Amino acid sequence: MFYFSFHPNTRDLGNHALYARGFLARIHRSIEDLAEDCTARLNSPVVWIAGIRKASNFVFSEFAVIDIDQGEFSLAEAQNVFKDFVHIIGTTKSHQRLKGNKIADRFRIFVALERRVTSAKEYAATNESLARQYGGDLQAIAAHMAFMPLRQIVSVSSAGKKFPVAKFEPPQVSKPIPKALAMGSGHRIPHYIQRWLDGGCPDGERNLTCFKAACGLLKRGFNEDEVMNLLLSSAIPISTSTEVVQEIRSVVRNAARRQ
Repeated sequence: MFYFSFHPNTRDLGNHALYARGFLARIHRSIEDLAEDCTARLNSPVVWIAGIRKASNFVFSEFAVIDIDQGEFSLAEAQNVFKDFVHIIGTTKSHQRLKGNKIADRFRIFVALERRVTSAKEYAATNESLARQYGGDLQAIAAHMAFMPLRQIVSVSSAGKKFPVAKFEPPQVSKPIPKALAMGSGHRIPHYIQRWLDGGCPDGERNLTCFKAACGLLKRGFNEDEVMNLLLSSAIPISTSTEVVQEIRSVVRNAARRQ
């Protein structure tokens, strides 16, 4: 049996605001039936509490997802690489169409995992591992993501290997922060900021939380580099991809301009 989430509203697919909640978990007895459903409805391999599409509502997933959008990995290559895995491969709406001055293979891969993942961070880490290996979109790795219907199914297999789950490792900074530095040479971290650093932030509020934390830390004497190190070594980001680091650096700079 295969678990996936689908949204019953098929009329408003261009209006993302209407799809924050209302997802229904469905059980499919065949992967072929699952693939067919993925061509008809907004979908996700994630099951969420009450069908509310938030990382904090993550219950489990049995599939990883790779969204190929830049043409670095061809459809033929994907079919060859994943032929021995339990998988679904389908083209997306911009496949072989002009997008950003480029025509390329654009498709999505759902690959079965060796075990059920019950951690949103483990799910994101597994997706990130696959995305980095095959040139997938790093914006599509998070546990709150849902996906537009596939345009056409090109490969399905219910037999074969399953992909190992990547262990989530807390982000590491290039240079460990000495305790004295972490305290800002005597400047204490406020309790409300420490809670974010230790426990993370609500889904979709990473940049806002980083901005609030940066403002509070800068006011207490931390410099920009110290703030950056504290944020990147915290539980706030789900990854330290180049894109995430650049976004957080921009947030810190914006906070510094406000001081």
